[in-house]
Amino acid sequence: MPWTPDAETGFGFSGDGSRTWLPQPRWWGEYAVSRQDGSTGSVLELYREALRIRPRFVNEGDEMLVARTGDLLMIRRGRFLAAVNFGDDPAHVGTDWVHVASSAPGAWNDEGVLAADSAVWMEPIPR
Repeated sequence: MPWTPDAETGFGFSGDGSRTWLPQPRWWGEYAVSRQDGSTGSVLELYREALRIRPRFVNEGDEMLVARTGDLLMIRRGRFLAAVNFGDDPAHVGTDWVHVASSAPGAWNDEGVLAADSAVWMEPIPR
């Protein structure tokens, strides 16, 4: 993730204006930390939320289970389930889960459907 939107400084990786060893396209600056900071739905804010809630769900020694069905990837560790829909169509995950965080507002609905090109983090419904 670039630090700044300025291609002339290597997007924040080269303050003296020298060329970086790995060239990046100018559009990469649109994803700079300075542009995503505080922006709901941005990748930066998604990562911050995931790091904030991680201690609630993941404990040392928890077994990790990974399953894939078509374009849907699900990873379960401890009580926590992460689902990523890599497809162009919505995918049914199930209704036994409570939304914790997602890649975009509206990515998850109460019918257990994950929108196309989206990710969601969930915990089991309290019983």
